[in-house]
Amino acid sequence: MLARFLKQLRQIALLIIIALGLPAYFLNVWKSWQLIALYVGYAAFLLGAVWNAIATGQVSQKTETKAVQKELGVSTSLATAGLWIAHPIAIYDFANQRSLSHLLPESVSDSIAVALLLIAIVLIHHSTRALGKFFDRIVLKDDHELITKGIYGAIRHPIYLSYILLFSGFALLTQSLYGLLLFWGLCGVVFGNHIRVEEAMMEQRFGSAFREYRTRTKKLIPSIY
Repeated sequence: MLARFLKQLRQIALLIIIALGLPAYFLNVWKSWQLIALYVGYAAFLLGAVWNAIATGQVSQKTETKAVQKELGVSTSLATAGLWIAHPIAIYDFANQRSLSHLLPESVSDSIAVALLLIAIVLIHHSTRALGKFFDRIVLKDDHELITKGIYGAIRHPIYLSYILLFSGFALLTQSLYGLLLFWGLCGVVFGNHIRVEEAMMEQRFGSAFREYRTRTKKLIPSIY
């Protein structure tokens, strides 16, 4: 298990370096407290999810989700690629313009951003632990169970919410209105497709139990949506 964790650790470090570190370095903002906070925040967020996945079960192989990937369509792949572009755009905005500062004072956006990052980290940890061995790619295991405990008693997709909070915190901390709008648009496409496919699979597997669960919970925001 430790070897798998160390392998994932290297991948996470590489992801943070490419998506955050290199753009920040070339734009000479890599030592700013905002970027340092984002390095730490992203590492804590991703490490928690990875550790919980390794500790509780075996992640399915990509070959097991080919049909699902086809159902999600090319739009999801393009939007996911867009997430790699959105981070450098937000960092560029932070280094040169800080477009969000015209609408929101920096002290306010910084405070909101830090709060969002902390909530995202707590939420991803709680959500993955609640799922246990069922935290996986979009695939239903043979012994899959309908999880309705913890945060899943209020919303059906807390993991997607945690990513939305993470990306929103990133855009706010880099004072980038462009990044914020781009992240929201991409999350709408990616997570909208994922939710549609996942819920169709869950309804097919669990039938009336899932339909009843869906009527008393929200997708992403408790009591709202």
